[in-house]
Amino acid sequence: MLKFMKENIDEIMKWANLLFLFLFSLHLYNFPDKFIILWCGFFMLVFVMQYKKLCLDRIFWILALAIILNGLGTYYYLRDSLGYTWGNIIKMVVPTILVYPYMKQLAWNRKDEYLEKIILAIALGTFVYSMLNYYSFWEGGSVFINGERRSWCDFWTRYGWASTQYSYWGCFIVGLGGYGFYLLSERKWIKGILVLGMIAVENYIQIAVLNRMVLCITLVSFAVSFLMFLFLNRKDGTKIRQAIIALLLVFAVIILFIVIKLPDVQSNDDFQSILTRDGGIFKNVRFQMIYEAILKLPSHWKGGATMWAAGNYWVHNYWLQVANVSGLLPFILWMIVNVSVVIDTIKIIKHPEIGN
Repeated sequence: MLKFMKENIDEIMKWANLLFLFLFSLHLYNFPDKFIILWCGFFMLVFVMQYKKLCLDRIFWILALAIILNGLGTYYYLRDSLGYTWGNIIKMVVPTILVYPYMKQLAWNRKDEYLEKIILAIALGTFVYSMLNYYSFWEGGSVFINGERRSWCDFWTRYGWASTQYSYWGCFIVGLGGYGFYLLSERKWIKGILVLGMIAVENYIQIAVLNRMVLCITLVSFAVSFLMFLFLNRKDGTKIRQAIIALLLVFAVIILFIVIKLPDVQSNDDFQSILTRDGGIFKNVRFQMIYEAILKLPSHWKGGATMWAAGNYWVHNYWLQVANVSGLLPFILWMIVNVSVVIDTIKIIKHPEIGN
């Protein structure tokens, strides 16, 4: 047995990590933070013993410092109102820091097929988790706000969340919209139909609970994927024409649906709620909150969780909320990480071997 383990350790760890990512994304029984710490620590130790490297880069140290400062700011300013202890801060900070080197090591020197499996393990896990929470929605126990079911209990913890929080888990699968069409273009029909089918199901259930985040992410995902496809195939006129024709057909189907169903849509209170709630989609109050929060950054450079943006407490943006709570320094550090990701993505897209 030991001989088998030693000879096949790499393959064993590859599949064990996929299982870990799936269960973590599924939030199995609320997946305690200690499991994340233990597994990431164990895998990183095995990786170092195998390859004699840690895969730490400058971005890791910048990100780690941003996370630590945000944790300290959260404890300093909000420990009383949130009832946080140092144990809560450790659980908030340590797993988040560990995940970066863990994923770097997991993807190190791997072929595209395994990287694809990593992405799918996360996307499928969050998709199943989203389905379980949708079951909880229909199971009952929802809280009605202004006549809408806007809160219900999480499947695993039975802890009540606002409906918007359930949208997050649908964003992973719908972000693979371009991947689904890529599979179809490569004649991988079953996988392509499954991916696009899950995207359709996720949009359906989120619209059913009057959430629109997933719908917006779907549209953005398809738009970005379409532009990337045009760029990567800019020298192939046939593929570009096919892509444009496919896009026009999709628009034609949508327009036809709207024309046929317009009277029903106009009289549908749920649909009207999606279009008009909080200022609608394009004039949503959240854009005003973000704009005002940016203007307040100089005067709230020390943090303190005291921003009021567009008449709302909190600012409805993860990174600006870091600035709101913990100050400008961790916000700037986190922005450096985000900008570096964008730059790396552009470099990858422009790489001469991509798309060939």
